[in-house]
Amino acid sequence: MTYNNKGKEGRRYRYVVVQGRASEAISLMEMLIALLPQSSRTTHKQYLRDRCVKVNGVVQTAHSFPIQKGDEVVIYSVGFAPDLANEEVKILWQDDYFLLIQKEIGIPTIASKSGDKHTVYRMVADHYKQGDAREKIFLLNRLDRDTRGLILFARNREVQQEILDNWEKYILRQTFVALVEGSVGTDQGTFALPPRVRQKGKKDTDKAQKESISRRSRATFEVMERTPLRAALKINLLGRYNGIRSQLKENHFSLIGDSRSIIKGTLGIALSQTELDIKHPVTGHKHHFEIAVPVFYDKILHDRLTLSERKALKERSLAQGENMFDSLKKID
Repeated sequence: MTYNNKGKEGRRYRYVVVQGRASEAISLMEMLIALLPQSSRTTHKQYLRDRCVKVNGVVQTAHSFPIQKGDEVVIYSVGFAPDLANEEVKILWQDDYFLLIQKEIGIPTIASKSGDKHTVYRMVADHYKQGDAREKIFLLNRLDRDTRGLILFARNREVQQEILDNWEKYILRQTFVALVEGSVGTDQGTFALPPRVRQKGKKDTDKAQKESISRRSRATFEVMERTPLRAALKINLLGRYNGIRSQLKENHFSLIGDSRSIIKGTLGIALSQTELDIKHPVTGHKHHFEIAVPVFYDKILHDRLTLSERKALKERSLAQGENMFDSLKKID
């Protein structure tokens, strides 16, 4: 993909104005004057105020900051936003084209109702406008409120559209870990998507039914670990649309922590995205990102179940029958 760095949204793109290494110990302001002798002192102060100056790769804003001999000072055309200090959202990686965010349990990706500003999108968008009021971000994937994982944003509409139009070319892997109740009868498989059933008296083009089925991507799974009446599944999503929770339910997996869960006392649903592999549409480079599963997963898997939990899980397994996983397609 070729891309015009001027952009279409009016966003200013960052480039290096000037850089150099200190030949002696001086203050940061003195270093700026040496690097930009034709600029006014007001301009030097603006670069510092707008977070445009890095010393050895770290943003500095104090004019009296001590520079040592050999330190590298770089002045950029556009400043860097301050660190996003938030327990729910963390910036993992960014460049001129993408932002990768780690989302915690309890915060939605986007608003589900008008006026809801406590979302990943709104928090990140507002944060980046601190560095440039014209900054815009464009969502590429989303996760449920109760799912922990990775959210990828494009930093211009052209890159967003390129990814969405060629998803499998650029999004190479999306991996999730889910904890389920009961006995899993096979080590690996593929979730079977529900067939479209034409009901008498209803049009085959029913919009709601058609959309709910079409917005599913094929997913495979493998068992990572088994403990009594529980299992950890590694799930690979093979397309743009998520729908993992629905596919688990349709294929008779009971996700720990959801409304049907027998095992109680969890901190949320036990579904977390752990890996993302992408191919950069501009540079062509491949990037791998990985985060650990929440620490409470190990406790869920290995804590002793109560007598009532064991009894209820066994009764449900018997009610569903020994062939409860027949809807799964085994991977050859």
